[in-house]
Amino acid sequence: MPNYIYHCGVREKGKLPYLLSFWSGYYLATLALCAFAMLSQWFGSSVEVLSALLLAGVGSLLSGHLLGRYLALRSMPVSRLILLLIAGALLTLGPIMLGERLAVHAVRAHWTEQSAALALVGLLFAPSMVLLCAIPPYAATMLVRHRGNPGSISGTILLLTALGFGLGAIATADYLGTRLDAHAMMKALLTLSAILCILALLRHPPRRIRGF
Repeated sequence: MPNYIYHCGVREKGKLPYLLSFWSGYYLATLALCAFAMLSQWFGSSVEVLSALLLAGVGSLLSGHLLGRYLALRSMPVSRLILLLIAGALLTLGPIMLGERLAVHAVRAHWTEQSAALALVGLLFAPSMVLLCAIPPYAATMLVRHRGNPGSISGTILLLTALGFGLGAIATADYLGTRLDAHAMMKALLTLSAILCILALLRHPPRRIRGF
């Protein structure tokens, strides 16, 4: 039985890695603020809750960087960037569907605020954060291996990711947060990510090739 994979050439999709890196930063900032809003609603906005979120964020950043570099060194289909975004967005359904139930269970089990917050962040939010954090290093490694010029490409990817993160934080705190709750914001992120992925696949459909 032949093994098939989807492959998209970097030349045909030179701008897509930059766009997805920007969106991953935006998504990550909004998701982190939604996580803090939900944890504050369940356990209060204490230092323990904030420290649990920061610890999960740093762990997700490190794990995502290692995952993105590992995936890029194994193979370099641009379509895998889209798959990372799709998977990260789908994992956002976890907090929407299970967050309230798990928070109630943690309260009934008399967990400490820090333990409960750390467990819920690690279970509900960290998987999505890891995949989102894997997108920029994957994109940078892939483009550098194809085009060279690592300083310029890595700097541009980092700049776009940081710009997306900053805009996401500002938009969530100053605009969206006053009109939408955390669940609504995560649903909006999921919807926009789905639209972005569909448009990317329609504009640049992957080629099906043999082998891995």
